[in-house]
Amino acid sequence: MRYPLSYRDIEELLLLERGLEVDHSTVNRWVLAYAPLIERRLHPSASPTAGRCA
Repeated sequence: MRYPLSYRDIEELLLLERGLEVDHSTVNRWVLAYAPLIERRLHPSASPTAGRCA
């Protein structure tokens, strides 16, 4: 079953499972920085189509 996780939930998971002290704002910055990179790796053939006419 899938359920949404907040940045605070992820902060607690990292703290409990890995012994890392991470603030939820840091997790938010990681998401903003790395989500586009992950998205490009998951969908490598998708290219921007702005400016093209078919």
